Amino acid sequence: MGEGTLPLENMPKKGSKTLKPPQRGHISTFKNPGQAPGQHQAVYAAASTGASLAGVAVGGMKAEGFLQSLVILSLFQASVRQVSNEIVRFPPEQLWMDQQRSLMFMQWGQFIDHDLDFSPETPARIPFGGETGCDTSCAKEPPCFPIQVLAASFFQIPPNDPRITNRSGCLPFFRSAATCTQGRVVREQIDALTSFLDGSEVAVAERLRGRSSQRGLLAVNHNFTDRGRAYVPLGPMRKEPCLKASGAARIPCFFAGGIDPCLWSLMANQAKLLTQQQMVVGELRDWLFEQVERIGFDLAALNMQRSRDHGLPGYSSWRKFCGLSQPSGVKSLGQVLRNQNLERKFLQLYETPKNIDIWIGALAEPFVKGGQVGPLMACLIGT
Repeated sequence: MGEGTLPLENMPKKGSKTLKPPQRGHISTFKNPGQAPGQHQAVYAAASTGASLAGVAVGGMKAEGFLQSLVILSLFQASVRQVSNEIVRFPPEQLWMDQQRSLMFMQWGQFIDHDLDFSPETPARIPFGGETGCDTSCAKEPPCFPIQVLAASFFQIPPNDPRITNRSGCLPFFRSAATCTQGRVVREQIDALTSFLDGSEVAVAERLRGRSSQRGLLAVNHNFTDRGRAYVPLGPMRKEPCLKASGAARIPCFFAGGIDPCLWSLMANQAKLLTQQQMVVGELRDWLFEQVERIGFDLAALNMQRSRDHGLPGYSSWRKFCGLSQPSGVKSLGQVLRNQNLERKFLQLYETPKNIDIWIGALAEPFVKGGQVGPLMACLIGT
């Protein structure tokens, strides 16, 4: 039995809602061997071995390598779709806009996030050894990890779902691709990017590259130069004023570039006000990717399902990691959230704060002074 694996007798029993002492003993931070004092340590996660989620992983992070977790995963959590319905969903007529921030504030945060990490999905689209694709089948067989309808499963789509009425249906979900690690007993995810803010999201954009030219990586003009200095590329050979003006020479305009109209919209329109009563708009919760998928996705449910795919530990464990209080019941959770209605919903869904998914738990916290995130999210961003 390798490091990071619990003996079977110490695994949670069916119906159990909390971790046993031997399991809690595995909750710890980890420092990579040879890491210098004060060296940057970031937070990742690793799912457990196999499809049973029975293993445990501890560790740190490697850039462009694999993702490892710092604390243990709790196996008993509410349906991610039910959490989305009960906590994230709100009536559209109650939407309030942020009077101080534009949509660019949100988009810039997403851009930064996508520059730091990317866990590609497994390329397999059907269960290993199966024939029906994961996007059309509700079989919970690797690499399929659907949010599905099963009466005795905590992955089920809840009764009375406001949109999904087919009780035999599911929201398709694919597991993240795993690294090939010899002799390891845990399943590790791939980090396809460097784990630093280095512009890798831009650096790998093929549209900005001119690989056929030796004059640099950026796309430049292949026909004209300014005394050896590169010109910007020529525009497309379509009907345009420059083609008419040059007559038979058919010299097009230079590619002007400019500002994408989408950016104007992001800067001109208000962002949604983020509060405990309105976390994610309905378009992202019910209709995400609907034009290209067989069913609209739920971004909130996807985020929580991905955290379970990666084996991320529960809310209280991360607050302990950050040196914050660890709520254990009604009173202590209420002190953290300062919202009795929200605290009641969380405990109805998860029974204990230890089981709350990290994403929704961190998102629900009141903001720190002068910030737009709560104390747990602030800690994780700054770690």
